[in-house]
Amino acid sequence: MSVVPALEISLTDDGQAQLTWSLVDAGYVLESAVQLDSQAGWLPVSPAPITNSYTVLVDQSVRFFRLRKP
Repeated sequence: MSVVPALEISLTDDGQAQLTWSLVDAGYVLESAVQLDSQAGWLPVSPAPITNSYTVLVDQSVRFFRLRKP
């Protein structure tokens, strides 16, 4: 049985959202989509994270995030 990595989100002092995950979960790809259904169209975030952290500008658009093992 595989363990699904946890994706954590926090709000930074300058109003951005920071997504982080454990370094143990190396090899996972951070993906985003604008809806959560069978047609979600998950795509890797751009630019690709270099470490286990990704910062997102908080605006009015809805985005969902997941970690996926290719």
